[in-house]
Amino acid sequence: MKTTDIYTTKDLETFKKLIAKEIPKIFSKGEKIAIKLHMGELGNKNHIKPEFVKLIVDVLKNVGANPILFDSPIAYNSPRRFCKGYLLVAKKKGFTEKKVGCKVVISDEFITEKTKSMKYEVCKELVEADGVLTLSHVKGHMCSGFGGAIKNLGMGALTKKTKREVHNNSKPEYVGGCTLCGLCAKVCPTKHIKYQDEKPLFKRTWCCGCSTCIHVCPNNAIKPKVAIFDFLLSEGAWCAYKNFKKSFFINSITNVSKFCDCSPIGGKIIAKDAGFVLGKTAVAVDKASFDIILEQEGKDVFKETHHKSPLVHIREAAKLGLGSLKYNKKTF
Repeated sequence: MKTTDIYTTKDLETFKKLIAKEIPKIFSKGEKIAIKLHMGELGNKNHIKPEFVKLIVDVLKNVGANPILFDSPIAYNSPRRFCKGYLLVAKKKGFTEKKVGCKVVISDEFITEKTKSMKYEVCKELVEADGVLTLSHVKGHMCSGFGGAIKNLGMGALTKKTKREVHNNSKPEYVGGCTLCGLCAKVCPTKHIKYQDEKPLFKRTWCCGCSTCIHVCPNNAIKPKVAIFDFLLSEGAWCAYKNFKKSFFINSITNVSKFCDCSPIGGKIIAKDAGFVLGKTAVAVDKASFDIILEQEGKDVFKETHHKSPLVHIREAAKLGLGSLKYNKKTF
């Protein structure tokens, strides 16, 4: 896949000029454009704010497009598990038509995409839109290292049923050869792994299916139920992306917290603010975001925090066709 142009800036005013210049190149008058955004769990203050979303909505409206703000319900226990509950959470956080300038839509309606791995239910609102602008907050994530554009689509563009199945289908299974080195238990984010009869036991506490234990096992003693989380996440993103008529991606590298916006606390900030990244492919904007943070912090803060680098799922996404790992960065 050819190299993609990526635009980066640390300055909000320059960002406004960039979106005013680049968005009209992608989206046109009269088109319904879905802005795909995670609006955050109750209690979490690190997510993208309504005032920032309005900047993008205003540009789309100036083009003559008809934007909507979209997300899908989630699978775990939260008010956001249901469409009405999510709308109430969104309202409490300021995501209302009056504040962002467009309609806020939460829906679990879908079309089906079947692969060799599993069946994915892709959100119908995104497929039926004339274009999708994926707006992502870059932050840590215990399953994928960090959450950016790929994570925004690989979970957020799918139904809650499919979200649950992605996690379940990447859960570990013991196949033999354990030497009791203890690495898998050490990296388990939920302290899920214990040992019994000289092998790992995976049934003591909740397992999020992150596949980190599979990655670190030196003896290949553990395999995923279907495929590693990073592959299924990326495949889900691909199933959504290939159905979009037009696409554009914006990553916000601000309030880079330890945990995902799904967390009610978010956790500590693990990297300094580094501005914004814009581009046409999910892989390019995520790889650029990772590289910017790596250079700024001098280390992979995500691997240090979650025992897994975001490069694992970014590379899987590149193999599937979500963009090239090579990009041409234009900094303003």
